[in-house]
Amino acid sequence: LRGLVCDGRSATFAEVLSLLVRQQIPLDECLMLAADASGDQGLRTDAQQLADRLRAGGSPAESSTRLSAIPPLVGWLLSARGPLPALSQTLSLTADVYRQRAQRTVTWAVVYLPIVLSVLVGGTATLIQALAVFLPLSRLWYQLGMGGCR
Repeated sequence: LRGLVCDGRSATFAEVLSLLVRQQIPLDECLMLAADASGDQGLRTDAQQLADRLRAGGSPAESSTRLSAIPPLVGWLLSARGPLPALSQTLSLTADVYRQRAQRTVTWAVVYLPIVLSVLVGGTATLIQALAVFLPLSRLWYQLGMGGCR
């Protein structure tokens, strides 16, 4: 379920970044606002580093350190630095991709998690019941086979 939270935060980051870029807000401010909206502390830290690099006149592509919290597809789009309308539209599509991944994770959890839990709980209960019944019986049969109870 950690992937669900990560994909949800990535979708929020990409969607807010797309909206801010569409409104022609400077990219360094967009990064900080979108990271704040995502609620991820690691993403905030990496966005701050990237924003500082942009303010210093650098490019998102020239990275001395790996910004691991920024979603890979978003990082690639930022380093490609296409025209702003295209960047906004592509970020919006990227947000949809991350949101769909999160939705698939939720669907998997809703469909398969009850099945897995039922098998685990049912299997454990069955094993305990089988041991409670057959252990004493096997001891009885063993004693009967050895010549009975004395």
